[in-house]
Amino acid sequence: MLTACSLLVAGVFTILYWDVRILGRLNYLWFPTAPWSRARSSAAVTTRAPA
Repeated sequence: MLTACSLLVAGVFTILYWDVRILGRLNYLWFPTAPWSRARSSAAVTTRAPA
């Protein structure tokens, strides 16, 4: 019973964590990011006009 409850809690936490993280990446929710992570993701989002 204890194992089942702990696996259920871990599964719910994992699903909620990744839902919030993905929605934060898509700018629907706020999710904290590291400074070195933000630079890469914002560079990937910006598009440049062809030269």
